[in-house]
Amino acid sequence: MPSNHIQNSRRTEPRISIQDLHEVSFHVSTGEEILHIPIANISVKGLGFINRYELAFPKGTILKGVLAISGNEIEIQIEVVFSSDSNIGCIVSNVSEKYKKTVQEYFKTELSALSMSPVEGEYQCEEGEDMSYYEGSNNCYALIIKNGESLRRFKISYFGNVFEGGDKKMFSACQIVQDTEFDNFSKGGKVEISKPISNVDPDFKKDVLKYILALEFIENSDREKIIDLVEKKFV
Repeated sequence: MPSNHIQNSRRTEPRISIQDLHEVSFHVSTGEEILHIPIANISVKGLGFINRYELAFPKGTILKGVLAISGNEIEIQIEVVFSSDSNIGCIVSNVSEKYKKTVQEYFKTELSALSMSPVEGEYQCEEGEDMSYYEGSNNCYALIIKNGESLRRFKISYFGNVFEGGDKKMFSACQIVQDTEFDNFSKGGKVEISKPISNVDPDFKKDVLKYILALEFIENSDREKIIDLVEKKFV
């Protein structure tokens, strides 16, 4: 795959959207009751909440609570920087090393997806087709080719585990066992030698789904198709 990256304008501290697959929660005590406030997104510097209780949290409000990530509980203090009837945006005012490391470790799959950058490539597309190609580190990349609403082809690599298919292309899953750069008439390229992926453990499947969900540039309808194929492949 080519690797001449386009400048990425993404924020330096990406926020991860919280999905049903995530084991993350936050609760705060009001003195009278404990409120479990649903988390919308998280980063190493802040949290976004869904204001399920329709409470007033004016800008500048300080809240102390407990963030639980996959069984690890961390006491944090947050300051409201944005508030509406439906959403609350906060910064973590006491970012500890434990908080930072826990977020980075638990969300390493999503952070890998969010750190990918668009790349200019020399791909052969038929008339009417549009291509998007994003690349990260450690054999993480995603290729999407569309023709109107049709998902003609996708090829998504999650740390060298490649999932490929399209509306008229059979779905396949394989693991790259060797990457070889080559030069063909002065055009760089790459050969991927791979083996089929058959059975996977539940944690790996969950990580793959988290990765696909975090690829922001894929349209929701296409993402749903790809997720459905992965789900059916690894029941």
